[in-house]
Amino acid sequence: MTSLLADPEKNGYPENMQDRLFQDPDLVQFYDPDNGWGDDTRHCLALAEKVESVLDLGCGTGLLAAALGPGRDVWGVDPAEAMLEIARKRPGGSTVTWIQADGRSIRLRRRFDLILMTGHAFQCLLTDADQSALRETIAAHLAPGGSFIFDSRNPVREEWREWVPDLTRRVFDHPELGRITAWNDVSMDAETQIVTYETIRAYPVNAYTYYMLGAANHLSRAR
Repeated sequence: MTSLLADPEKNGYPENMQDRLFQDPDLVQFYDPDNGWGDDTRHCLALAEKVESVLDLGCGTGLLAAALGPGRDVWGVDPAEAMLEIARKRPGGSTVTWIQADGRSIRLRRRFDLILMTGHAFQCLLTDADQSALRETIAAHLAPGGSFIFDSRNPVREEWREWVPDLTRRVFDHPELGRITAWNDVSMDAETQIVTYETIRAYPVNAYTYYMLGAANHLSRAR
């Protein structure tokens, strides 16, 4: 396993994109129990079956990259060190090169058969300039004949309107803290079309007291 660090300030990673949801270890510990394998990650796993090299931009806690690592040259890039700490320790993590860096400006001087950006990470690029910078990164790293796969919500669907407590309340198990109750809430700035959602998680301290952790903000471009 190799871990590299790119200075977030030199990469120009903006403060408003350094969400506590991904940066704070106290919050990151809930990420995997609350987010497992989905149709998107399973689909990407299947698409990567025959490739020899993969770059996972916005790899988070490394669920997909670590699964792809054995037998391939896999690199996982994420700006959040707290997420990468989990990625390094997960099964298969030792087969991946992990890099803390901003996907808009990183240059690895190597090319990959497949570049992935899952988990709607593309929607964290809030400006046209951010998205153009990401496209330049892809162009600099994609091998001839290679593929770039990313996902993004359909803005016409306005899925964000459903990110409210009554519709997002869920329960999952944490390996150390036990049963966790979580929910989301959301707001949208009509002028900028930026959606801000909050993730709140609560768990019992004793029979009479619940500890509530959150609300971590995450910004996403609605349109």
